[in-house]
Amino acid sequence: MPLLRRRFLGGLTGAACALIAGGRGRAQGVIETRLTIAYDEAGRLISPDFLGLSYESAILADSAYFSPLNASILGLIGALGPTGVIRIGGNTSERTVWNRRDGPASPERLAITPQSIDSLAATLRRLGWKLIYGLNLAGGTPGEAAEEAAYVAGALGADLLAFQIGNEPDGFGRWTGVRFGRRVAPLSDQQASDTRCAVEC
Repeated sequence: MPLLRRRFLGGLTGAACALIAGGRGRAQGVIETRLTIAYDEAGRLISPDFLGLSYESAILADSAYFSPLNASILGLIGALGPTGVIRIGGNTSERTVWNRRDGPASPERLAITPQSIDSLAATLRRLGWKLIYGLNLAGGTPGEAAEEAAYVAGALGADLLAFQIGNEPDGFGRWTGVRFGRRVAPLSDQQASDTRCAVEC
């Protein structure tokens, strides 16, 4: 199998060079291209946790998906490797609302509850994977984001790599079914300090 892959890659690279040379040759004459592949030399090592998967935040509206009881997900993700990174965010992160008290949320919002985060944390511990977590920038407030971030940081601990604050802000107001209709004001120094303290203090 490795030899077949090498032949395929070699042939693919040669074809690409031929196409480039052929395309330029019509305007500039013949261009000779030489490519040498050192098959026997080791390349750069890839970190064992380089592998990653990205999910929309909407997946957390159902706390049963990322669950230590979901044998299907545990099996599929675990088969990819013992370490990796899951990112939860995307466009639907701008429709989420932190629902700590499990109250009703408006129909256009996606409620994220402590139960969902606890279930996600337990799943990641089982898998041995890390998390990048997306927060709502378009429709939330600094206080709501800080409260959600503090809970996520407490539940995940060392399994949390980073927060994604907002997703594709150039698209705010243009996505189908999502009309925020306002520019997101920058945080004041005090708001930024309060947000950091809510997560770190």
